[in-house]
Amino acid sequence: MISMKVEKSVAALYVALEHSPKKLRKQLAIAVNQVAKKTESSLAKEIAKELATAQKEIKATVAITSKATSDNLSANVRQHKTRRISLKRFGGRQNKKGVRYKISKTKGSKQINGAFISEKLGGHVYKRNTKKRKPIDKLEGPSPWGVTVQNNLDDLLIKRDIEPQLIKAIEKRIQFINFKKTQGN
Repeated sequence: MISMKVEKSVAALYVALEHSPKKLRKQLAIAVNQVAKKTESSLAKEIAKELATAQKEIKATVAITSKATSDNLSANVRQHKTRRISLKRFGGRQNKKGVRYKISKTKGSKQINGAFISEKLGGHVYKRNTKKRKPIDKLEGPSPWGVTVQNNLDDLLIKRDIEPQLIKAIEKRIQFINFKKTQGN
């Protein structure tokens, strides 16, 4: 599993919040949870830039495992190490030689000679091991987790997206608290 943590930039915030009012800690927890939700989406978008499959397939592997509370101002976004996605999800097309599919949006399509698509077995792509009818192997593409690890997407997202969004969300929540104080609520 990949776990994204932004602790370095938030460490000073913990020290400052030791004796802070409960309302401030609650607003900061809301900000952290908002950023965690955006992180979930942005990770799926980054993986979808590489894989030619629906984001729905990718989002199934990414989840917020723990949310921030006023007592604990941290949220975890994890991507589970999953099985590979079936070639069916990458637009496998049957032709005379075999099956043509496209895994990467940045690279061209590939051909597997001798492969076939079986509608009776769910429309997945299969290939025989021998010249006999059985056994057959179900063919699969990469896993979203593997794309994240190979392209170092977790580090990229922390530096490019998460830290600036977290700072912006915290500033917005502090402005909200100040606005409520000036309004007399």
